[in-house]
Amino acid sequence: MSDGETSFWFGEYSTGLNAPIKDVLHKICDMDLRHEVALLNLDNSNIDRNSKEHFKQTLESEHQVKRRPYVDFLNALWRQYNHPPFPA
Repeated sequence: MSDGETSFWFGEYSTGLNAPIKDVLHKICDMDLRHEVALLNLDNSNIDRNSKEHFKQTLESEHQVKRRPYVDFLNALWRQYNHPPFPA
């Protein structure tokens, strides 16, 4: 995110949005961290290579499905508040 985008999200234009955005970002970060730990645990396991690859694909798919609603919510907020004003 560039500095301009950051100031948009957390600056003067985001009054009342900081808490919900921070909450969603926290949830996404938590999911991402848990996903990375699961991948590390899988890499360190004694499972055969083909099974590891299958489990890794399953973990990736499940992670994206769980994460998608939160990302969509942030994108919707960004579109809503970054939309140019209607002409007078």
